[in-house]
Amino acid sequence: MITLPTHEARKTAASAGQRGTSLVELLVAMSILAVVTAMILTVWFGLQRSYSFSVRSSETREIARDGMSRMVREIRDSGGRVGSAAGTGIVAADRNFITLRTAFNVPRATSVRTDGAGDGPDYLPPLSGFYYEWNSAKQRGTIYRWRDTDGIIGLSKDDRRDELVTNVVKAPATPVFTYTCINTTGGVLEGVLPGAPYSTNTPTDLTSIVSVQITLRVDLNPGKSPEYMDLISTAQPRNNRQT
Repeated sequence: MITLPTHEARKTAASAGQRGTSLVELLVAMSILAVVTAMILTVWFGLQRSYSFSVRSSETREIARDGMSRMVREIRDSGGRVGSAAGTGIVAADRNFITLRTAFNVPRATSVRTDGAGDGPDYLPPLSGFYYEWNSAKQRGTIYRWRDTDGIIGLSKDDRRDELVTNVVKAPATPVFTYTCINTTGGVLEGVLPGAPYSTNTPTDLTSIVSVQITLRVDLNPGKSPEYMDLISTAQPRNNRQT
């Protein structure tokens, strides 16, 4: 006699062939997925930081180079009253600032006359200059360009000033401006014979300046691990050349 399986027996046999996912297996899979995701995110964030630093440092380099080029050009083109003796372009000079007369970016500068007679020699370029300032609160230095508006030599509150180069590192032993001068005293000056060139940060005879060396150390990664770029350039004022 043959006995056929009941409905309950067939259901039990069919269920025995199915295998579900245990909690342990699910946790292992989730752990592996979390590790892989963390690795992908770590690489992604690293690439983002590297890209951001590259863009930021590239912009800082470009701004610093443009600022250096601006200073060199204005110092080279500085000049006093038309027809006057050479050497009147630089008005004040020190290790961290330089004041000069320049017609750079002055509209119709060549047609301006101080007395209105239009005879040329009376035009006097406006005062301008560059200076370095250290901000203790922000722990950063800035090179400013200022334009005189009141006719007074030196920076005053009403004068216009613009940031030229930011994140300039404070280096007391390295001045921003160094001047090469000719000894015109007729005697020995700073160990240099008359007529010979010498280097100084505080020139007394401004007409004897033959070149100005500009030194900038710029932090490309401010607020983080520092990465410096050094810029050094020399400008020779056209109206101060010595024979």
